[in-house]
Amino acid sequence: MQIIKNVDEIRKLNIPLAICLGNFDGVHKGHQALLKSCIKESHSKLWSSSVLLWNPHPTQVLKGDKTPDMLITAEQKFTLMESLGMDYLLYLPFNKDVASLSSLEFVKEYLVNILNVNKVFIGFNYSFGKNAEGTPEKMKLLCKQLGIEVFVGEPIKIDNEVISSTLIRKRFIEGDILRTAKLLGYYPILEGDVVNGDHRGSCMGFPTANIDLHDNQALPAFGVYACYAEYNDRILPSIVNIGVKPTFGSVKAAVEVHIFDFNEIIYSKWLKIHLIKRMRSEVKFRNSDELKLQIKHDIEVAHNILENNDANSSNIFFVRK
Repeated sequence: MQIIKNVDEIRKLNIPLAICLGNFDGVHKGHQALLKSCIKESHSKLWSSSVLLWNPHPTQVLKGDKTPDMLITAEQKFTLMESLGMDYLLYLPFNKDVASLSSLEFVKEYLVNILNVNKVFIGFNYSFGKNAEGTPEKMKLLCKQLGIEVFVGEPIKIDNEVISSTLIRKRFIEGDILRTAKLLGYYPILEGDVVNGDHRGSCMGFPTANIDLHDNQALPAFGVYACYAEYNDRILPSIVNIGVKPTFGSVKAAVEVHIFDFNEIIYSKWLKIHLIKRMRSEVKFRNSDELKLQIKHDIEVAHNILENNDANSSNIFFVRK
């Protein structure tokens, strides 16, 4: 997949193009269905498939806020889309000029003048243009006048719930990893550089890797989770504590991973965590000895969970770079 970050490079392509529009936070099962439709039709008609994403997140420009907490980082999003077979990812600047475009101006400027697309693929709840005035029906009407086809994806349900990033974020923040994974189509991911911690885990016999996450990475409910750590293309059974470590009076949220039977030094290395199941909430213990006994128990529970979850044959796939 080729990533293009400026309009001039897009103009040079001069190829028949189909494009997916949306934010695609999580690239969940609903998003995947839409992206696959674009890819499949593009292949059959000898077009190139593409997706348009904005940088920074439009909320940051429109509301002046920091980027909202996301289910996945931009880089994870790129990896997921590439794994599906997307040809091009257009990662273009979003600013107040773009935000001020009416729905008609957006279609003419981007879909016609810049991209010259053959077909547009959007979700059932897609909005566009100034003040989000544009709807899927309006996109179809405007594009019909300009000779562009439009495909609108239908809502996809699992257990009578319409899949959406909002729903998934709610389940994730609640710590319901199994439900989150079912809606996403893969186990939720946390990743970042391993940084120095306070070494309390090592002192108790359970060394941990502290992960420095992306600033706007959403976190699940504080607690202890069975997980897999992915390091150097190895999938390693682990547990992870997500929270503020109340036993030691900490206040800043941290992500600390204990990898089973692992003694490599991995400071400054990149580590990816695939969350499998929340085992318990975060608890303040009376002392480190009490915590040590609990960690031993947590490891036993995690072993049982992971032994019944084959990472290689699971129908919920892992996404790797």
